[in-house]
Amino acid sequence: AVMVPASSMAAATLYGKINVDVSYAKVKDSVDGGNISANSNSSRVGVKGSEDIGSGMKVVYQMEWGVDMRGSGTLSNRNRFIGIGGGFGTFLVGRHDTPTKIIGRKADLFNDSMGNTRVMNAGTGATLDVRVDNVIAYATPKLSGFSALLAYVADVNGSTSSGGSNTAHNNDSDAWSGNVMYNNGPVYVGAGYTRIKGAVFGSATNQSMWRLAGSFKMSGAKIVGSYTSISDGNGVLNNDSKIWHLGGAYTFGTNTAKVQYAKLSHDTANMDANTWALGLDHAMSKRSTAYISYARSGNDSGQVVTPWSNGSVGQSMPGVAGSSAQAFTVGIIHKF
Repeated sequence: AVMVPASSMAAATLYGKINVDVSYAKVKDSVDGGNISANSNSSRVGVKGSEDIGSGMKVVYQMEWGVDMRGSGTLSNRNRFIGIGGGFGTFLVGRHDTPTKIIGRKADLFNDSMGNTRVMNAGTGATLDVRVDNVIAYATPKLSGFSALLAYVADVNGSTSSGGSNTAHNNDSDAWSGNVMYNNGPVYVGAGYTRIKGAVFGSATNQSMWRLAGSFKMSGAKIVGSYTSISDGNGVLNNDSKIWHLGGAYTFGTNTAKVQYAKLSHDTANMDANTWALGLDHAMSKRSTAYISYARSGNDSGQVVTPWSNGSVGQSMPGVAGSSAQAFTVGIIHKF
């Protein structure tokens, strides 16, 4: 055993978020009819902490797993990293959300639930708004509300060259992602950019994405919005698309009413889509919230977007090209 003075140690913090709902989903023109399901929406558990190592520096760490609260499935990998922090900022290595993904989540009123803006990603054919392995990142210190995060990703998904041979050792499928954020009082604004070398998708074409997102609070009201532009999604030349969304929320007492609309415009004909969502959150305590929502998506003849194609575990009813889909949801969130 190694004896370490207690004053130099910091206790690890156990934390988590449980988000479970029961939904009724239906797809127009589907032969399956409606579907009732229990869903676990990005439920998670993790451990995080830091330790003072002197000279104004500290070791920081986080390990987080996704949990299927329905009782089936296994733990999934979420953010996990270790790093060194101080007045200069923080350097970290591990698995992490891309900086561009982060700024979008901060402006989504339905994040981790039916009808969030992530459902549009399924219609873009891109793999940019993601959490990735092999991240080497630097986060600046916060200064008057400003901060930035820059991430380099080595050998995205292992990579194979256009010739098909394994080239995971030669960095031919690297990625860069960065953001700049201002978060001070009622105003939040974030801008980000991500670029992935195309070799990871068996193509010489690089794919890229840039995003602008923001929110503004005033009394009990909140307005959110974002704009995302994707070029050569999934390494396919001219597979370009754009997504914008706008939403509003109003808090009265322990309740928050919210509405959000998102639009996908694809450069390929008949591949556009839209989704909108209505919801009411009720804060039962500081850590527990009950909610009810309705979400609906509409598609052009070649598109298949549903309100539940958002990474939730449970609702798996397939969409139908050109058909609308809708979902009615009742759920509960508890944070610890």
